[in-house]
Amino acid sequence: MEEDLTTLKRDASEKYLSFVYGRGKRKTQVQRDIEVLEGDLMRRRKCLSDHPTLKERHSFPKTDPDATFMGMKEDHMCKGQLKSAYNLQLGVNRSSERVDTLTLLPLLDRMESHLDDRHAHLMANAGYDSGENLQGLLDRQQVGYIKPQNDERSKTRKYKNNAYLRENMAYDEGDDTSTCPYGNLMSDQYSYQRKSKSG
Repeated sequence: MEEDLTTLKRDASEKYLSFVYGRGKRKTQVQRDIEVLEGDLMRRRKCLSDHPTLKERHSFPKTDPDATFMGMKEDHMCKGQLKSAYNLQLGVNRSSERVDTLTLLPLLDRMESHLDDRHAHLMANAGYDSGENLQGLLDRQQVGYIKPQNDERSKTRKYKNNAYLRENMAYDEGDDTSTCPYGNLMSDQYSYQRKSKSG
């Protein structure tokens, strides 16, 4: 890009093109191309300088590069918003993860290494609810009491009366099928695996 920009500027000076600014002025295509390339180069340099700070994150606050953006609960103006914050955990200085799901198992590993003990039972809020955490607790032979993420929603009348949700359909354990409100049998067609952020 830098070579293209140099070439464009050289061509503009050889042709004695004058650059215009301000309202009502018509820019030449060369001037527009040069301005676009300069903007792209500036953004590229900024991204490259921010890259070491990002590490595995997607973004970071300019006011506190060690923090991360998190969705905060609604304030008195009823505006939920992203704010820079730390995800503090018991026994951990800080974590740059935006969600709790990726911090539970490393926290338990760290606690075990310092305490030389493993808790048989574990209680956590809905922020820790993930298949990976539940499987990790099973592998570690620990009993986890973790509130499901949809617990509050599943208690509503609208949720309970929605006959099209898989959870509300009649289930036959022998055939491993569910019956929809129209009487059609539904079964799993395929399964897939995906790699989570933690690997």
